[in-house]
Amino acid sequence: MTRRKKKQSFSKIAVAAVFVVSLGVLVYSCWLMWALRDASALAYLVPSVEVSLTAVLAFYLKKAEKENTKGGIVYDAAMKPESGEEVEHEN
Repeated sequence: MTRRKKKQSFSKIAVAAVFVVSLGVLVYSCWLMWALRDASALAYLVPSVEVSLTAVLAFYLKKAEKENTKGGIVYDAAMKPESGEEVEHEN
């Protein structure tokens, strides 16, 4: 029997792609600033790429928040026992 791989959602792929591109630009900028002894990349290139990563992460986290609520109830609250008793967690 072969197992089917679970297909990743587009949002997870988008976050990973933006993260990889952002990391690549950051590493390349650091190398270029070291090689040329010029920190002008810090003015425009690095902040613009990092802002795009921040925006993608903010939208992804907002989407995840909406997915993890059901009818206005937070997922953790919906999974509590119906008797109203708290479930003890081992630390």
